[in-house]
Amino acid sequence: MDPDTRQTRIGEGEVETYASSDMSISEVEDDGQETPRQQSPQAIHQDPQPEERNAELHPAILGHRPHPLINIRPSIGPHQTALPTLNPPHPSSHSTSPHPQLFLQDSDSEENPTFSLDPKSPLHALIEQSALVKETVQVINKVARKRADKVDERCRRGREFAKRPKTTLGLARVRLSVVHAAQAVQMRVWGVEKKEKESTKYFQEQEDKIEKQKRHLETWAKNLEELQVKLFQQLADEKRFVEEDAMRQRLEYEHKIKELEAQLREREPIETEEEREQDFQERLQMQLKAYEAAVNDQFGKKWEKEVQKYLAQKEEEVKRHEEEVERWQETVRKECREEEERICQEYEDGRKKWEEQIQKEYEDLGKQESERIAKELEDRRQRVEEGIRKNYEDLCLQEAEHLWKEYEDLCQQEAERIHQEYEDGRQRDMEHVRKQEAERIREECEGTLKQETERICQEYEDSREKWEANIREEYEDRHEQYAEWKAAIEKCHQEEIEKMRQDTQAGWQDEREGIKKTMDEVQARNRTWTAELESHREEMAQMRQQGEKLKADLEKLRVKKDAEIAAAVQRLPSWGDRSESEDEDPNEDEEDKGNEGDTEDDDDNDNDGNKVFSIRRKELDEMMDAAMERVMGQYSPSKGRRAGVGKAARRKRVSEEVQAEKKADKPYERTSFLGLVGNIMSETFDVELTDDYMLHDLPSTDTITTFYKGGPGPNVQDLRINMRGKISSKWNENVMDILLDKVLERLKGEAYNSLPERSTAYFREIIHEKLERARSTWKSGQPKVKPNGEVESIREVENRVLDARTKKEKAGRAYTRRVNRLKRHLEIVRKKIELLRESGNLEDIEYWEYLEELLLELGEEGMSSDESDGEDNDTAVELVLYVAELPWHPDITNELDIIDGERNDVGIFNKKGAKPTKRLRGVRKIYSRREPPPRRSLAVYDKKWYKNLTPGQRKNLLPGKQTSSSKPFEPIIAEIN
Repeated sequence: MDPDTRQTRIGEGEVETYASSDMSISEVEDDGQETPRQQSPQAIHQDPQPEERNAELHPAILGHRPHPLINIRPSIGPHQTALPTLNPPHPSSHSTSPHPQLFLQDSDSEENPTFSLDPKSPLHALIEQSALVKETVQVINKVARKRADKVDERCRRGREFAKRPKTTLGLARVRLSVVHAAQAVQMRVWGVEKKEKESTKYFQEQEDKIEKQKRHLETWAKNLEELQVKLFQQLADEKRFVEEDAMRQRLEYEHKIKELEAQLREREPIETEEEREQDFQERLQMQLKAYEAAVNDQFGKKWEKEVQKYLAQKEEEVKRHEEEVERWQETVRKECREEEERICQEYEDGRKKWEEQIQKEYEDLGKQESERIAKELEDRRQRVEEGIRKNYEDLCLQEAEHLWKEYEDLCQQEAERIHQEYEDGRQRDMEHVRKQEAERIREECEGTLKQETERICQEYEDSREKWEANIREEYEDRHEQYAEWKAAIEKCHQEEIEKMRQDTQAGWQDEREGIKKTMDEVQARNRTWTAELESHREEMAQMRQQGEKLKADLEKLRVKKDAEIAAAVQRLPSWGDRSESEDEDPNEDEEDKGNEGDTEDDDDNDNDGNKVFSIRRKELDEMMDAAMERVMGQYSPSKGRRAGVGKAARRKRVSEEVQAEKKADKPYERTSFLGLVGNIMSETFDVELTDDYMLHDLPSTDTITTFYKGGPGPNVQDLRINMRGKISSKWNENVMDILLDKVLERLKGEAYNSLPERSTAYFREIIHEKLERARSTWKSGQPKVKPNGEVESIREVENRVLDARTKKEKAGRAYTRRVNRLKRHLEIVRKKIELLRESGNLEDIEYWEYLEELLLELGEEGMSSDESDGEDNDTAVELVLYVAELPWHPDITNELDIIDGERNDVGIFNKKGAKPTKRLRGVRKIYSRREPPPRRSLAVYDKKWYKNLTPGQRKNLLPGKQTSSSKPFEPIIAEIN
C-alpha cells in the first residue's frame, strides 16, 4: 500500500484507507478558486516550542509503558527525529472514538502532516452537498443562458423577417406589429436577465454564507484538534506525575530498607567482620602466649583445654549469628518484593482507572459536539437547499418557461397571420399593380408623416410658448406676492420689535420708579430708626449715670459696713476673755447680756444694708431688661421692617428677573450660554460627560470642618464640590462664586461679543442647575443598602446605573418619537390646507381643519411612541410591529392613515430614508401602560373606557376646550352623556 494514501483513524479501533487527494478539505478563497487545505500541525495548533512538546512525550520521560493512544514512530530520515503520532488502541480495550470525523494522514514529511475528514461525517456530507449545490446552480445558469440565447435568436429572426420589403399596407402593419412584439419580448428578456442577475446575486450571497459556515466548521475542527493535543498533553503530564510518584515511593522504600539495615547493624557489635576477626586473632595470640606461659608454669594442659572449649563456643556463636543474618535478609527481601508488587499493582490499577475515566469523558464530549455540529449542519443544509430550490425554480424556470411559451405563441400567431395575408395579396394582385400600389402608399405615408410631424412640432412649439408664458406670469405673480408677504412680515417684525422695545423701556422705567420709591421709603425708615437709636442711646447714657451713682452709694455702704465689721472684730477678743472668767465674777452675766444686745443691734443694721442693696440691684436689672426689650422691639423682624424686602421676596424678585431673561433668549443664545458654563466646569473638574462626576474627588471632612471654623475655603487650583452636603451650603456657594468669576472672565473675550448681556443671577442659576445635576449623578453612583441589609457591590452599582440610564434613554426616545410624530402630522395637515386654499377647493378645508384641531387636542401625549409608520414593507422577510393599544384612545386610525397617505404626494414630501415597519393593529391584545393625558375634551376619550372609570378617576380628567360639534364625523367628537 502506498504510504501517501495511508490514514489512521483515531479512536475507532480499526484502520481504514482513503485517498488523501479525495479526502482533503477545500477552501473557497475570495477570488472564487478552490485551493486544497493542506495545513501543518503548526498551522492547526501553534506551538511555540515543538521540540519541548516532543521531549515531554518521549518514552524516556513517559516510562517503559507508553500510552495506548500514543505510538512513538522511528525516525524516517537520518536527520529527522521521531514525532508522536496518534495510534488507535487495541480492540480489546473497548475504547470509542472521541471524535470520529477527524483523520490524521501519515506523510513522509513529519513537519507537514495532512488532515482529512471521514466521508461518513456530517461535515464531509455538507461540503459535498455545497459543492453539488454550486454545480447545480452553474448548470441552471447555463440552461437559463441557453434559453435566453434562443429567445434572442428568435427575436433577431423576427426583426429580420420584419425588415423584409412589403408591398401592401397590411404587410407594413404586420412589420410594425412584429417589431413591437419583438421589443416587448426583448423587454421581458431584459426583465428575465435582471431577475437572473438578482437570483445570481442571491445565490452568491447564499454561497458566501455557506463559505462562512464552512470556515466556521474548519475553525471548530481546528479548535477540536487543539483540544485533542491538549488532552494528550495533559494525559502525558498525568502519567509523568504518576511515575514520579511511584519513583518517590520507591526511593522512600529504599530509604526505609536502609533504615532497617542500620537498625540491624545497631543490634550487632560495632566492629565489622574483619575487625572482629582481627580482634579474635589478637585475643587468641594473647591466650596462646598466656597458655605457653602457663605451660611453662606447669599449667599448660588445663589452659589448653579451656582455650579449646572457648574456641568451640566462639565458632558456634559465629555460625548461629550468620544463620540469623541470612534468615533476616531473606525476610527483608521477601517483604521488599511484596511491597514492590503491591505498589506496582496499585499504580497500574490507578493508571488504568484514570485512563478509562479520561477516555470516557473525552468520548462523551466528542459525541455531544459531533451530534450538535451534525444537527446544525443538517439544518443549515436543508434550509439552504430549500431556499435555493424554491427561489431559483420559482423565479427562473417558471418565468423562463412562461415567457418562452408566450413568445412561441406570439411568434406562431404573427407568422401565420403574416403568411396568410402575404398569400392573399400575392394571389389577388399582379406584380405591376403591387409596384404602383406600393409607390403610392409610400408617397402617401411620407406626405402624411411629414404633415403630422410639422403639425406635432407646431403644436409643441405653441404649447411650449404658452406654457412658458403661463409659468413666467405665475412666477411673476408669486414673486410679487412673496415680496408683499416679505415686506408685510418685515413690517410686522419691526413693529413687534419696536413694541417690545417700548414695552421693555416702559417696564424698566416703571421698575426704576418703583425701586426709587422703595429706596426713598427705606431711607425715610432709616432716618426714623436713626432718631430712635439716638434716643435709646441717650436713655442708655442716663442709665449709665444712674448706675455710676448706685455704684458710689454701694461703695459708701461697703466702707461703712467694713468699719462696723472692724469694730465688731475688735470687740470679739474682750468678749472671749470675759467668758473665760465666768466663775470668778458673777456680775459678768449682765455685762455679757448687754454685749449680746449690742451685737444683735449690729446684726440688724447689717441686714438693713443688704436689703437696700438687693432692692436697688433688682431695680437696676429691671430697668436694663426693659431698655433692652424696647431696643429689640424696635429692631425685631416683626416690627420696624418693611414687608416685602426679606430674603424670600428678594429671591422671588431675582427668580422673576432670571425667568424674564430666559424668555428673551433665542435658542442659539441659550445654547451658547449653557455651552460656556459647561466648558468652564469641564475644564475645572476635568470631566467630559455628566457621568464622570461619579468619580469626583470630594474635599476631606477635616478641610470642610476647618473652613466652617474660619479656615481657608475651596482651593481655586484644585476645586472640589461637597457632594455630601447641599448645593446651597456655604462651601458650595464659594465654589459657585469661583465658577461664576471664571464665566464672567471668559465672557469678556471677543468670541462672545455678539451675545446679549445677562445678569450675574442668570449665570449663577445655570451653575446651580449643573452642580445639582452633578450631585445627583454622584449620588446615583454610590453604593446603596439593599433590603437584606447588605451594601451593593461595584458590579451591582454599575448595573443599577446602566439600567437607570437605559430606562431614561428609552423614555426620552419615546417622547421624541411622540413629539416628532405630532410635528409631522401637523406639518402634513397644514401643508394640505395651504394647497387647498391655493387651488380654491374650499369644500375639503373644513375637514382638514377638523383634523388639525383634533391633533392639537390630542397633543404630544396622544401620539404613539412606536418605532414605525403607516406604510408596508416589501422585504423578503417581512418585519411587522404589533401596535400596543391605548385603552382610552378613540379609534381614529382612518383619519391618521389619510394624513400618512398624503406623504406619497410628490409635491409635498420626498421619500428619502429607510422604509418604515409595517404596523398591525388589533391582532394581538397588547395594551400600553401610558397614562391618559388630563384636561382634554371628552371627545378624545373612548366612551366605554370613560364609562368604566370611577368618580375619582373622572375627576382627574377635567374637560378643557370642547371640540366643535359642527365639524364632520359627528360620532368621533360626540359628547358622552
